[in-house]
Amino acid sequence: MKTKVIALVMTIVLVMSSLSGCEFDLPKLPGKTTALTLSPENTSVTTADGITVNVGNYVLDSETELKVTKKPVEEHKEEGYKIEAYDISLGNMHELNDFITIRIPYDTTFCEKGQDPARCVGAKYKNETTGEWEDVLFEVDAAANELVIYTDHSSTYGAF
Repeated sequence: MKTKVIALVMTIVLVMSSLSGCEFDLPKLPGKTTALTLSPENTSVTTADGITVNVGNYVLDSETELKVTKKPVEEHKEEGYKIEAYDISLGNMHELNDFITIRIPYDTTFCEKGQDPARCVGAKYKNETTGEWEDVLFEVDAAANELVIYTDHSSTYGAF
């Protein structure tokens, strides 16, 4: 019995040590919130999910907590799109006194092979009053595989 326990422990140790050098891409879990601190001196942060928020030089007067919460993926196969959304809040501020930049990685799963990402991906925000997705000013950074959103309010933003 003692030999079996020692063999089991050694097997576990070997497996764990062989995995310790490996890196895994963890899934972006819905409901996961990342909280980071921004300040007038530190105006840009990037989450582990690759979401970058840059508030620029004119939005903050003091340290403020930025929260980025991953929303459940909305998949609409019959219409040919999915939405990866993130709720982005900046302290208790909703309307901002200047534009901020939000960069969200996009997925080209629903793009046709060889299609220009600028023609098959997009960004919107969710209107809290109507519950509808609405247009937002954005551009596609194909080199970085990111949507670059320009906005003056905190909300839920989605990559389509």
